[in-house]
Amino acid sequence: MEKKGWLRRLWQTYSYMFYAFFIVAAVLLVDLLSKHLVMNSFDLYEQRVIIPHIINFYYVKNTGAAFSFLGDWEHARTFFIILTIVSVIAFSAILVIYGKKEKMLMITFSLIIGGAVGNLVDRIVFHYVRDFISFDFISFPTFNVADCALTVGVFLFAFYYIFIYKEKKEPITAEGAECVEQEDAEPADLALMAEASDSAAEGEVKQEEAEQSASSDADEV
Repeated sequence: MEKKGWLRRLWQTYSYMFYAFFIVAAVLLVDLLSKHLVMNSFDLYEQRVIIPHIINFYYVKNTGAAFSFLGDWEHARTFFIILTIVSVIAFSAILVIYGKKEKMLMITFSLIIGGAVGNLVDRIVFHYVRDFISFDFISFPTFNVADCALTVGVFLFAFYYIFIYKEKKEPITAEGAECVEQEDAEPADLALMAEASDSAAEGEVKQEEAEQSASSDADEV
């Protein structure tokens, strides 16, 4: 029983890391697999229609950042490798610190990390990023699955900051603060809080009984 309780507490504490790892691994797997299939099925600059007038697959080599940003700069590869490594470390630290309490942040930074690592693998192994998704109805740089994950992660973070984080920064009443503390508390802490509440209630009952007894004695006298 003690072992099961220990495993349950461990899962409750670190389960969000499992979900984060799953999201990162899923993004990385889909990104690298799709790039591999396109690289082995397409000639460079070959284009195929996927959804007429909407999406084409157009295989290109991108030496810049997402959506071919700074692709013509000779030091782009080294710069983006260093920038990506530093960013992944920073986002991973934020994920570990805040991911447990904020599920949306956990999803957001997992998508960003997965996309960043996907393109980082390309830059290290191939010295360029393999892009292949292009829009037919608008002039837009070619991109890949990793870029999609990065973009979704950034938009989710913007949504969180504008509509969720700022609301939580508003002044909280004493009752609201107590509710927040109870929501953030661990099961063991909740049990202790319940025991303390029961003890306080028992103390109030005993005090009332003592006052009533003293009042009765005074009336008899």
